[in-house]
Amino acid sequence: MASGNKKNKKVRNVILITITTILTVIIVVAGSLFAVANYYVSMIPKSNDGNDGNGNDPSYEDYGTGDQPGQLPDYDGYDDEDDYPEDPDLPPMETMDPADVEWETPDSLPDVDDDGLLNIMIVGQDTRSNKRERSDTMLLISINPKSNNVSLISFLRDLWVQIPGGSDNRLNVPYARGGFELLRKTLKTNFGVTIDGFFECNFNSFIDVIDTLGGVTITLTEKEVNYMKNSMGVKGVKVGENNLDGIQALSYARIRKIDSDWGRTNRQRKIILSLFDEFKDANIMELKATAEQLLPKMKTDMSNGDIMSLMLTMLPKLSSMKLSSYSVPSSGTYQNKKIGGRAVLVPNLSKIRTQLANEYLPK
Repeated sequence: MASGNKKNKKVRNVILITITTILTVIIVVAGSLFAVANYYVSMIPKSNDGNDGNGNDPSYEDYGTGDQPGQLPDYDGYDDEDDYPEDPDLPPMETMDPADVEWETPDSLPDVDDDGLLNIMIVGQDTRSNKRERSDTMLLISINPKSNNVSLISFLRDLWVQIPGGSDNRLNVPYARGGFELLRKTLKTNFGVTIDGFFECNFNSFIDVIDTLGGVTITLTEKEVNYMKNSMGVKGVKVGENNLDGIQALSYARIRKIDSDWGRTNRQRKIILSLFDEFKDANIMELKATAEQLLPKMKTDMSNGDIMSLMLTMLPKLSSMKLSSYSVPSSGTYQNKKIGGRAVLVPNLSKIRTQLANEYLPK
């Protein structure tokens, strides 16, 4: 009997040692993976909205409405594209006083239910320096982790909006005034969308990112090629499929005058869609090399833990994601007006919120 007890005790000890060893290996591996992931996400510079821009400087109250004597300078021959001409085939744009814009009361606006979605916004700012300026691009990437559906939604920069704590202005102004946080509040106040995190890059970062990724495959139209060559001085592009380098891709993403800001933001989403198609099946070594080059060129307000949670949620599903592409506003949800001498889009917030909730946000 004593011999049996000894044997059972020995078996239990072996089992205990085995379980302890397995748990130790799991902890070590998990710890190593966490350390590696934390190393990579720590490469992303964190936002310092209180000290890297203009804050709520009163001189920015009318920024972008035509009331300020100075505007941003042109960059390397690129026009700032704020004073774009009116379409001669359309009636003259009506001038509107800011005080005459009638906003619906918050209680009367439809709710936008984005619970369960991950809403990440990419901000491309209108500068080549590290100083915070206007948000030239505001692209919402809305992810439904359950269905694996993803919506790319461009919010046009000329939308006339209510800015919390300041006067009404165009949507590209809140980021210049108060960084990610003021832009987050502005989007929530007007469109009912909750932004979970921001990533920002400027012109130089965009160029570096595209070059780091080996270029981006884009099919160019004759109009686009002619404008890039003749108005932007871009070389080496042709009608049809091109592998655009960073400077070429930036030029393509900024084209506006051959059509409209809808065309410009559509081109920006085409770049994202093309990059997604090229990298959705990348292996771990390709993703590692890309992360090392890409992450330091961005800026975010997300914590390392939030970014790692996002990566753990989305990376395993990358190859099976289904992407859709939209613009806000769409036809019938805004009015073309001139306010302060500038062309703006005065939105119907009720229609836009309904469209976001029912059509644009991923189900």
